[in-house]
Amino acid sequence: MNLTGTDVNKNTVDLPQPLSIVINQEEKTPADDIVMVFGGGVFPQDIIEFVLYENQTLIFKGIADVIKTEVTAEGVHTVVEGRSLCGRLLDNEAMPTVYNYPCESIIFNEYAKKFGVIKSDDSDEVYRGRFAVEKGVAMWQVAENFCKNLFGTTPRLDETGVLHMRGMPINQTLVFADDGQGTAYNKLTETKKISGLVSSVIARADYGSGYIMRFDNEFAQNKGAVAVRYLDASNEKTPIACADKILEQSNSGYYGMVIEAPLFVASSLGASVVVKNKFLGQIEGLVVTKVKASITGKTEKTVLTLKKV
Repeated sequence: MNLTGTDVNKNTVDLPQPLSIVINQEEKTPADDIVMVFGGGVFPQDIIEFVLYENQTLIFKGIADVIKTEVTAEGVHTVVEGRSLCGRLLDNEAMPTVYNYPCESIIFNEYAKKFGVIKSDDSDEVYRGRFAVEKGVAMWQVAENFCKNLFGTTPRLDETGVLHMRGMPINQTLVFADDGQGTAYNKLTETKKISGLVSSVIARADYGSGYIMRFDNEFAQNKGAVAVRYLDASNEKTPIACADKILEQSNSGYYGMVIEAPLFVASSLGASVVVKNKFLGQIEGLVVTKVKASITGKTEKTVLTLKKV
């Protein structure tokens, strides 16, 4: 691993080799986080940004949030806690304004580019209408709202500082196997959560009627779930379509898997996964929703949390 930093005076500094690195990524968390531990108390205290490379491949580009010096009987250690560049967009409040027919480049240049972020492509689609930035909204929220309204997707600013305004592309497939036909793993945990399943939603469409509309969840009922929810769809804020969303959300939390492998895979969020196991068989349709990748000395470990799609 090679690590360089930028100090408060914008100078580039070669940083010492960390004793350990832990990178965490999560589907519903915009900024990835990283924790690095250094020995000897020689880490510069005025570092504000850093980039991490492995064999000339960029692994992580981020900001230093906390620098701690720990002194114990075993010696001095420096712990650096940081986030990906998305942390800058989360920390900065956007100035309230209104745009008429803004294009991608306007939103990107105003709310992301100034922080060293790179756009993943050259597209420049126009938002057809009025786009308002309200008081108290973070710059990341502006970019997120723009992309959701225009593309119907949640943008992702990845760990290398690249913004994917149409969502993180799934162009990677990981195969884990215990028969030598894929990446070996140390541990696999499969979870089927029946308690979160909703078997039926009973709704009313207006104030004048009772709760007489029933939406049954065949998937949940086949799993033995007996859990009813009531939906008041008599106002515009809660349309009747929310019944389907309740059932879909309950079903999405039913199946999960956690797999632990003896390697460092920090850029696998959103990747498709196939698991081959002698006991469980071949399991497909899995997607990575959470990553914890770590290196301590020469020991590498990655824990992936998976869901079915």
